[in-house]
Amino acid sequence: MACSLERFLDITELIDLLATLLTLSDIARLMRTCHALHDAFEPCFYRNLEAPTIMKPRLFSHIAAVQALARNIRHVRQWDTKVYDTAYVYNGLLAFQKEFDYFTFSASVPVAAFGKPGSRPPWLPPPDDLYSNVTPLAPMANLVKLNMALDTHTELDPGPYNRMGIFRVRRSLYHACWILQSSCCLNLVDLGLSPLVIRSRRDLRLVTATIGGLANLSSLNLGLVADIDVSWEYCQTILYSCPPSLRKFCIFKSRLFRGPRVNGWEYDRKYEEDDDRENNRNEEAEEASEDDDNKEVQQDIDSHEQEGEHNVVHSVEEERSYGEAEDEYSESEEEYNEAEEENSEDDEEDSWEDEEEDFEEDDLGYNSEDYIFTDTDDSGSDRDMDGLPEIFQRASPLVSLSYLNPWDIEYDTTLEDISAFFSYCPNIDQLELSQTYTREDLDAVARTILNTCPKITTLSYNAFTCDSFSDNTFMFRILEHMPEHQVRKIIFSSAKYPLDPFLARRAFQRHSDSLRSLHLERALEIPSKSFQAIFQECRGLEELYIHWINRYTECYFALSDAVSGEWVCSKMRRLEIIVEVLEPTDGPEQLPYYDRDSPLVLSKDEFVQFTLLEELYRRLGAMRELEYLDIRARNPLKARYCNEYIGTTLPAMLSLGDPASNRPGYLDFFKDLKKLQWLRGSVLTNTDETVETV
Repeated sequence: MACSLERFLDITELIDLLATLLTLSDIARLMRTCHALHDAFEPCFYRNLEAPTIMKPRLFSHIAAVQALARNIRHVRQWDTKVYDTAYVYNGLLAFQKEFDYFTFSASVPVAAFGKPGSRPPWLPPPDDLYSNVTPLAPMANLVKLNMALDTHTELDPGPYNRMGIFRVRRSLYHACWILQSSCCLNLVDLGLSPLVIRSRRDLRLVTATIGGLANLSSLNLGLVADIDVSWEYCQTILYSCPPSLRKFCIFKSRLFRGPRVNGWEYDRKYEEDDDRENNRNEEAEEASEDDDNKEVQQDIDSHEQEGEHNVVHSVEEERSYGEAEDEYSESEEEYNEAEEENSEDDEEDSWEDEEEDFEEDDLGYNSEDYIFTDTDDSGSDRDMDGLPEIFQRASPLVSLSYLNPWDIEYDTTLEDISAFFSYCPNIDQLELSQTYTREDLDAVARTILNTCPKITTLSYNAFTCDSFSDNTFMFRILEHMPEHQVRKIIFSSAKYPLDPFLARRAFQRHSDSLRSLHLERALEIPSKSFQAIFQECRGLEELYIHWINRYTECYFALSDAVSGEWVCSKMRRLEIIVEVLEPTDGPEQLPYYDRDSPLVLSKDEFVQFTLLEELYRRLGAMRELEYLDIRARNPLKARYCNEYIGTTLPAMLSLGDPASNRPGYLDFFKDLKKLQWLRGSVLTNTDETVETV
């Protein structure tokens, strides 16, 4: 047995293959069985680091876990982190850099990653005031995928690390950029940042310099928080700074959840103001703001550190003491700020406002003289930003870019801006658009996009929050101006306003031969007859999704419209539709058909109903390539909620007919669905009908 285990552990490829089939919990249990399996699967355990949730222990909550990560940090390939863990890694990298002379770098961690020992970029904020020791962490030299969540909420997720920097928007941004510019991300391929707060062109300069330095970047997802007036310009500038290897570019609106929750989520600028006050505070002011109680608590914390308590959160009592220290420090800070405002009210200014005033007359050009910035650290010394390269625009377009999800087209965006933006990515085949507020003619905008990007085959329009100023017909205008039979996939999502059925039907007919996948989500008030073109025109259609969420149930087929005309989509593999099935209304006291005595006599309405259902089931059974079927019944007489189909069953669908009692049943129509793997929707087997008939 031991010999077999040794032979198994000698095959590294077999270990890696097995690790891909196991969860982290399974790998952890396997590592606890013996030392040999522990040593073999330990690199696999640290290959993917996921951000812990509130209910799970944190990655850096115990010194043993941190030390184990430090030993295996070279094995990390994917890292999904939140702002708390990012703050700890930032301080761990600083501690590693501080002891640069005492470490021997391997070949995978180049010495040039940090520069000279003790050197730090001039734009980087000073280290956080630490309440506990931090284990030095080497760079994740083999990291290929990184997803950073730079947001936090103090009420729901206070965090155990007691780093003051995590509550500052600018500090979190600078910490993330410094990590991305270090040797952690030399091989980075996939990057996600959200929310990315850009309040000035200095922040924009830092972000573009960071992204432009990722030479191997292939996918970029950014959740941007910026003013509407400059959001489209910021989107353009970020795209122009991306490396040529980029294949996917996605930038979307994000929200910053800060501060306490008062009548819903609110964006609190308190932490931004605290950040600016912290940058403008000198050492004398910090000493004056500390009271006696704060000093006593700090002495208690220092005594714990001297005793060797290296845990980030040692116990509940210590965590409370840390929290009390922060509260008292914040109270003393507020008292000092109030006194300072009383004494010198004219001297205090918000640095965010200063930046906006400084660059109010500047354009988003690329002159180095316009981008010499100064900032003030905690000690009050000025630090220039000339350590960063200038914002630049690459001369050659991104020929490798195939997926594009740009920012909303704002009101002031001109045709020249749109043409310049889309001409930079001429080879995209997947285009995802959001709200369109431009004052330009939508047909002209559609033609401009198609002239610069003629290879689009997948078109998506997501407008979950569209308003009266947004036109949700823009995607169908693009389909109308596109060459016939070019689009292969259409995704349409609209939350509030109805879709023009004439445009939709014409678009389906125009691309009927090439269309393979059609998704309709939250599409309101599309007449049932408009869907006839889908089944009667789209011969090559393989996937059809019609979703409804919450009360958005108007996107459905009437039973009579669904079976009118001939269905030509015989290649359907995945089908999800909603069918309106009316109940007979011959009388309120009439029993259902399955509760009556035999022989069953159907009323006129019931006969028409079952005739239509029989034709529907016959057509569904003729789709022999079907692998996934989700058919849901909508009863207009009931409350229109998204889950009303759960407690219902389509009449006579799951039962066999009984000629003796004249009871209908159409289950035998589905006998040719040999490839069917999933059956969902209104197919419950414990309803009153199925209990009697199945």
